[in-house]
Amino acid sequence: MAGCWVLKDIFYGAVQKRVSLDETVINDLMPGKCSQ
Repeated sequence: MAGCWVLKDIFYGAVQKRVSLDETVINDLMPGKCSQ
C-alpha cells in the first residue's frame, strides 16, 4: 500500500527527529504492520 508507506515515512521521520529508534521498533509501533 503506497499510502501506508507514505504514512510510515512521515511517522518515522517525525519520530527520528526526537528519538533515534530502530526501524523494527517503528514497525512494531505502526498499526497494521506496513512491512507485511
